[in-house]
Amino acid sequence: MKTVLVLTDETEVGAHVTTRVHELNAAYPDLKVFVLVPAAKVVASISGGQIDGSARAHEQLADAMERFRQIGVSVAGKVGGNDPLEATRAVLPEVKPDLIIVSTFPAGLSRWIGMDLPHRLRRRFGIPVEDLLGKPVFDSDWNRKPRPVQGPIRVLLIDDSEEEAQLVKHALAETDRRVDLSVVNSGSEAVELLRTRGQDDIDLVLLDLRMPKIDGHDFLEILGEEFDVDGLNVTVVTSSTSDDDRARAHALGAGAFVYKDPDIDVFTDTIHSVIDEVAYS
Repeated sequence: MKTVLVLTDETEVGAHVTTRVHELNAAYPDLKVFVLVPAAKVVASISGGQIDGSARAHEQLADAMERFRQIGVSVAGKVGGNDPLEATRAVLPEVKPDLIIVSTFPAGLSRWIGMDLPHRLRRRFGIPVEDLLGKPVFDSDWNRKPRPVQGPIRVLLIDDSEEEAQLVKHALAETDRRVDLSVVNSGSEAVELLRTRGQDDIDLVLLDLRMPKIDGHDFLEILGEEFDVDGLNVTVVTSSTSDDDRARAHALGAGAFVYKDPDIDVFTDTIHSVIDEVAYS
């Protein structure tokens, strides 16, 4: 091991990260650390006000780098874009990490766990990922820069609830990318659509987990028998926070397992991240 990429935005780089890096440095004395901090548009302060997100990110980066210097580790770093997956993609050619450490909140509190970031990083880049629990730095609202559109992203939404489907449609409508959306309300309809159109006509499947007759897990099992699940870019979009549900979906080939966050802005950012990932895959 030569290089560790430390990715953090919602949490400070404290003892939970430096302790792990110190352990790695003991095993690999030539270890190098690269700290990546995605920049928020604004940061909510403890007093209830707001401060400049970019300025806060640079302060956080400087603090993290100083912590690593104090334990004798070679360190560099950068403030990146707000989407953690795309920010990581941008620095990979430069950093070439052997391990990614993601500093997050616990499941249920973490935006990054909610968007299934550790699993998506492993799947997309093929690099080992460790997620460690940290303390908050009060990051909030996120800014997204538009990207050039290469063509419509063909999305298949599978959800038996009209209300929940409208939530996803709202998030898709807010993206800067063009989206060609097909909606079905059952797993059986989705299977028939894929058999008729072929999986090459779909770029992304957004899959509800709790559905009658054929639920999300059953649908993934059918996909595994008839189609290339990985090529379909299946993202489970669910209100479930069950670790068992997440693990089973991953084992059946889901590329991501994201939470239907009641905060519409957080949920919208998560769906945008999934869309951007597909656009660059």
